[in-house]
Amino acid sequence: MQITVHDDTRLVLHQGPWGLRAMGVLFAALGGAILWYITHGHLREHNAWVAVVVGGAFTLSGLAMTILAGDVLCTFDKTARTVTVQHRRLVHPGTASYAWSDISDAALEKTMMPADRGNQPTPVYRPVFVMKDGARVPWTEIYTGDLKRQGNCVAAVRAFTGWHALPDAAGAADAEAVRRAAAGLRNTRILLFPFLGIFVVVGALLYVSQVKRYLTWEPVRARIVTSSVGTSSSDDNGTTYRPVISYAYRRGGETIIATGTTIIKISSSYNWADRIAQRYRVGDSVTAYINPVSPSEGFVIRQLSWFPLVFVAIPLLMGVAVTHAARNGQQSLTLAGAEHVPVLDGSGPGLRALELAQTVHLAAS
Repeated sequence: MQITVHDDTRLVLHQGPWGLRAMGVLFAALGGAILWYITHGHLREHNAWVAVVVGGAFTLSGLAMTILAGDVLCTFDKTARTVTVQHRRLVHPGTASYAWSDISDAALEKTMMPADRGNQPTPVYRPVFVMKDGARVPWTEIYTGDLKRQGNCVAAVRAFTGWHALPDAAGAADAEAVRRAAAGLRNTRILLFPFLGIFVVVGALLYVSQVKRYLTWEPVRARIVTSSVGTSSSDDNGTTYRPVISYAYRRGGETIIATGTTIIKISSSYNWADRIAQRYRVGDSVTAYINPVSPSEGFVIRQLSWFPLVFVAIPLLMGVAVTHAARNGQQSLTLAGAEHVPVLDGSGPGLRALELAQTVHLAAS
């Protein structure tokens, strides 16, 4: 959940469906990959039905998450002194409105997610209204581990509405926690951005290198002398394949054998490598592009590869995401410096117990 509007009269919070949908797509893709694998020549393997059941369950769950995910819109109107919570989804959509006078405070409700044996349970949170009759009304049914962003929203609500029925903790430890969190944000950017920059530089140099070869290597008429598929070991102990093509050409009355297929060396699947090897058969006449500095080095497929751009695009996208997250985190720390965020146990105690509940500063998490 994040703040989309924050002015003198309105505060609007929005929780989009795309996080849940992205998880659904991953589940469906994983399940589909399992089903594809097991139905392509592996159905007769021992316990193949287990893979079919697991793959089907992942696929159906992922599709359900993708299709049924909805969003939540919370609108706080200072003029009308009301809050409207709108659930926009295919199943059970609806809108609920509450008068500010019926609400005592806003807080985060915490519950512990069970963990595997030997691991500690993980806390997850959701924002709730604490009503004056002691009831809690959640803004959303979904608990998440994103304490900082949800706490940021609760802090903004408390500052906007003036609700402060729940006690606030002492501020000295909170101020120190905010300082540590701010330092953490700065250190993340200081360490991460140079690391990402290395990948950007490597990708850019690779792309420039292949453009230079594309423009400067000399075309010659050549005849294919060998055409086969070679193998390489990948980092995960797997095997990748590449077409290995050699060709002969004449220069200054001398016959020279050159080797090379693509502008930059690429390894991939066997089918990809075999298709290229089949295109260039022994005895075929082709145009080859030869390195003017090293006559035995060349290529026959004169196409620029997009692969080096992966080293540029992904770090840039990560940098944008980190910058956006850091900006939101800094906004969160600013709000947290002025507003404490009560964190309540998810067992649902009554109002008297709530008044005694320990409040935890957002950044102290």
